[in-house]
Amino acid sequence: GRATARAIDLWEVARHLEGLFPGQSARIRNDLIILLIMNGNDYVPKVRGGNFRRLFSRYVHTKSQEEFADRFLVDGINQTFDWGFAREFFSGLSMLYRPANYHDVLKPSAASRLNEAWSQKRFPGRDPDYDLFESPKKQHWFLGTLKVGGQVFEITDDPAPSLKAAKQRLAAQALAVLCPDLLPPE
Repeated sequence: GRATARAIDLWEVARHLEGLFPGQSARIRNDLIILLIMNGNDYVPKVRGGNFRRLFSRYVHTKSQEEFADRFLVDGINQTFDWGFAREFFSGLSMLYRPANYHDVLKPSAASRLNEAWSQKRFPGRDPDYDLFESPKKQHWFLGTLKVGGQVFEITDDPAPSLKAAKQRLAAQALAVLCPDLLPPE
């Protein structure tokens, strides 16, 4: 897909944080920096499968729990992490992602096979464009569409248990139609 960039008004962010967490916005800014680092940049890889929207949503969910309402990921006073808050925050994220497996690295995924086929011009059009989103009926399960080779492939009824699984399922659908010889053996 096409890379996008956004300009953000930091004063607007500060006002939004103050609205979400009255009286806590100054301390939450430290946590926000950690969330931005976890989102990655040119020098630091992002947390596997994470994006800022999901990280911030999980952060807000953690802060909404009574036990963590007045706690923060970064304890700015003691210059340490609040490990209880961190444990709760990350436990919610870990439910969304399957741990990495070394065997996954050794065999090309359906998505990598599809990208390879596109780079070899085995089908027309732009590079594969994924649009993945959380299922409205089943929290932490994912639906999506893939536009590639002039066609649209969808997951609409049977959500996938992770973003990666949704992407791979869509890529496998596309391979079955566009390049069936590249489907991984069962």
